[in-house]
Amino acid sequence: MNSRHLQRNAIAGLWWGANLTFSPWREDKYFSDFKDKDDFYFTQILFSNTDIYESLLGRSNTHDIRLLCTVLDVIHENKLKRDEWRNLQKRISALMVVSSFDFDSYKESKNKIESLIVT
Repeated sequence: MNSRHLQRNAIAGLWWGANLTFSPWREDKYFSDFKDKDDFYFTQILFSNTDIYESLLGRSNTHDIRLLCTVLDVIHENKLKRDEWRNLQKRISALMVVSSFDFDSYKESKNKIESLIVT
């Protein structure tokens, strides 16, 4: 589904955000550290701020559930402010030109992403 369609259709966007972020550890061992968390852990972070939701789901690289949820956790754990996570998202996009998160563990991906935070 095209990102623009999700932004135009609010119901589809809400469904897609919840579908991507609801309890991903049930399907993917990558998230095994989160198995004791609330099923809506990532979903709550995604929908806690309209700008986070629109910014993250509006980018094609965050349609990767692993990357999306890792970024959400980094935003939440580091209590990033709007400008900080927006800059982080730009740095992630730049990093993805030369690197991949596909074969990283959750901790490796989180460390890569946190190393991009500018304070």
